[in-house]
Amino acid sequence: MEEQIIDDDVVEGTTVEDDVVEGTTVEDDVVEGKIVKDDVVEDTTVESEVKDDEAEKKILVAPVCEIFTSIQGEGKNIGVPSIFIRFFGCTLRCSFNGQHCDTPYAVLDGEYNDMTIDEVVAAVTLHRPTNIVFTGGEPTIHQEFIYELIEKLKETKGKNCYTFELETNGTVAIRHKLGLQLDWCNISIKLKSSNQDLKYEKKRINHDALHSFIKGRCCFKFVINSEYDLAEILVLKDKYPGVPIYVMPEGRTKEEILLHSENAVQLAMNNNFIFTTRLHILLWEGKRGV
Repeated sequence: MEEQIIDDDVVEGTTVEDDVVEGTTVEDDVVEGKIVKDDVVEDTTVESEVKDDEAEKKILVAPVCEIFTSIQGEGKNIGVPSIFIRFFGCTLRCSFNGQHCDTPYAVLDGEYNDMTIDEVVAAVTLHRPTNIVFTGGEPTIHQEFIYELIEKLKETKGKNCYTFELETNGTVAIRHKLGLQLDWCNISIKLKSSNQDLKYEKKRINHDALHSFIKGRCCFKFVINSEYDLAEILVLKDKYPGVPIYVMPEGRTKEEILLHSENAVQLAMNNNFIFTTRLHILLWEGKRGV
């Protein structure tokens, strides 16, 4: 049995906050994974009025911003060739130094295509990397879709053909059945310096959700933006002992990353954290699809 970061009063793989339903958020401006039912078709292979079971199955659809290959640019698997599947929709609204999320098209602008699992599988299998990264936005809004996608990829390419990695802000509890399918979860908890609007600030840290991730398969990852960030990180370190902590510099340009890296390195050295840079910004800055 996998060990979970879980308290006795936390329901496995769920969150108990009033405004969150398992694996989803109910904010009006968040696009959720959508489910549509296929038309029921008569089974023409038998002389009866029994419906085809396959036709009764739900077809899962999710909003996908992009599918592309690159190297993993942050965290434990930095440098690993990967296939990125970016989902639309997020539970937070970050603003670092007056600038919004570095992928606003996955949060605010609505640039996505509704895709079925078969369509995503077809796109993924065109690429060579075998590490798949689910990112966003906030991919945990679409947990049932991701779970079924993993099952389909294993069925199509083999049980051990891919490894699966999740990028999340940690505000939505991970369902246990999905957690068991994921090899690694990068939990990028947003600190006070992310400057959430008031309606999002109360959701920024969700301990019920954080307890749902499987210990030994996750890390905490923090963007260092202020000298005051350390106090908040140390509180989380004490509450979740044994979870590796990665720190990385804030910035949207190569120059900003390099400028802020020295402080992040010093913070890591002084507190036994792990420093990680942000390769995508260093190499390509704001370019998409790399």
